[in-house]
Amino acid sequence: MFSFTRSRPVLGAVVLAVAAGCADQQAMTAPASRSFSASASASRDAAVPVAGTHIFVLKKGVPNDFAALVAAKGGQVQLVQPQSKVAITSGLSDSDAGALAKAVGGVVGGDMSARWVPTAQEMNVGASSDVTATGAFTQPPLTAAWLSFQWNMQQIHATEAWAAGKTGSSSVRVAILDTGLDPNHQELFGVVDNVGVNCLTGTCVPGATNWYDDYFHGTYVGSIVTANNFVTAGVAPKVRLVAVKVLNSQGSGSFSAILSGIVYAVDVLHARVINMSLGHTFKGNESGLLELQQALTSVIDYADSKGTVVVTSAGNEDLNLGNPHPHLSLPCEAGDKQICVSATDPRDMIARYSNFGWAGIDVAAPGGDDKHLPRGVTFFDALPYLIVSACSGAKPTSICFVPGRTIGFSYIPADGTSASAPHVTGLAALIASQPGGNALTAAQIRDRILSTSDDIGNEQKFGAGRINVARALGVQ
Repeated sequence: MFSFTRSRPVLGAVVLAVAAGCADQQAMTAPASRSFSASASASRDAAVPVAGTHIFVLKKGVPNDFAALVAAKGGQVQLVQPQSKVAITSGLSDSDAGALAKAVGGVVGGDMSARWVPTAQEMNVGASSDVTATGAFTQPPLTAAWLSFQWNMQQIHATEAWAAGKTGSSSVRVAILDTGLDPNHQELFGVVDNVGVNCLTGTCVPGATNWYDDYFHGTYVGSIVTANNFVTAGVAPKVRLVAVKVLNSQGSGSFSAILSGIVYAVDVLHARVINMSLGHTFKGNESGLLELQQALTSVIDYADSKGTVVVTSAGNEDLNLGNPHPHLSLPCEAGDKQICVSATDPRDMIARYSNFGWAGIDVAAPGGDDKHLPRGVTFFDALPYLIVSACSGAKPTSICFVPGRTIGFSYIPADGTSASAPHVTGLAALIASQPGGNALTAAQIRDRILSTSDDIGNEQKFGAGRINVARALGVQ
């Protein structure tokens, strides 16, 4: 059996409102007033088996004749990653998969599909007036129109780093494993590499548009990492994003999709950083779950060995991830070769919803909190409590689709550990962008982030502390 030194969980951001529109930085008009109501942590649907799909972790490595052995039992191989010793198959019965795992020296679990981010129905979503922005791409981050509302960037001292000339490099690529990205949003136009991939079937398929964000979540997350800085600023100006679509328009996806997405991001995209603002909290005694945890751990360890920094969000269920506990949150609780991020509020305190615990949390970053948000406030009145970022307009089914527009200009304020993780991802990308950053290992980048964080109290809640961008880049 495999042993684990830590644990971890993840969910998406809890959205409180949608602000539609954008197209002119000099001429800003305040959105119409609307009501905000406090949102509860999103409940999680039970995970369901994916019939015929199995995930193997082969202790002795993947045999050369593994594909033939699978075929002999009527199945086929979807993915083999020899260095992580992980393989994914389809078409096998549970009994045949179990027998094969025993014969080749490994363990196997049946694939599961789960909802990893909240649905629109769980969010209090509404529209506001348009705000327009004009100007050449890309703007300096300190000139972003809504920077004064982005308390999150002040809290992590990103503005000080930008003022000192510390920005990102276009040679650094960040993979967003999520619902996709909207490359036509004004904050992401020209920022997203046109090499995105759709991994929903468990096999990653490149395509012209099959990786577009048809929900909102991936675009929201990605624009915190980097942006064109028209209305909102991103942590790491000038770095590149690539979409690895592992979640569908309802925020659901399978373990095989996520595993395949990680491998693709490392082996094909050569991503320097992977952001996974996604997750599901399972019952700890669920059949086959430990095998799936082992597979995630193995693949994340492989990413780390190739120099890719993996960042995950801690989850929005206010759970203690101390060891032992009766639940298992993944991918956050999949080994120690990743950075799992809890959420702070505008007061630099733990957000009311954020998961915590010695065994899971590495570091903290802004996630926002509606705990002190008054009822009946306007859109702008809510921004000091929440994290505002771009929202996809790529599909009519998107919760932030703006009728009459063909490209995305929407913005939403939200709270959640889905927002906290991309702040850390952006910092990792900034560190990799600096002179000599290309030679740093993933472990060295992780250590830099943790060792330069601000100590804001309880290590059980904040890990090494709340990140400090300026200190990590040598500005403070």
